[in-house]
Amino acid sequence: MIVSFKNDDPVYENWCKSYPNGFVLNRTSLTNKKTDNNKIHLSNCSHLTRSNGQGQQTKTIPKVCSINLSELIEEAHLLCGESWNMCQTCKKKIEK
Repeated sequence: MIVSFKNDDPVYENWCKSYPNGFVLNRTSLTNKKTDNNKIHLSNCSHLTRSNGQGQQTKTIPKVCSINLSELIEEAHLLCGESWNMCQTCKKKIEK
C-alpha cells in the first residue's frame, strides 16, 4: 500500500518508526520530471533527517512511502518518470 505525506510530519515520523524496513520516495520536485534528486531511501536512512529540518520534513519535500519496494518503484515511475534513483547508501544495505 502506498501512503503519501505532505505537511504532516508527526504522522510521517510515526510511519517511519512503525516500518523501520519500509521505503520512502523523497520527492524533491513535483513538477520537474528531469531531476535526479527524487530518491528512494530506507525509512531509517540518515539522509532523510536533517537537524535544521525538524518539523518540516514533509513541508518542502513530500514523501511517498510503502513497505513494498517493488510497489514504490512502480509509483516512482508514475510520479517521476525515469527521474529518480535509489539512495546509494540504502542500495548497499538492500543488496546485502
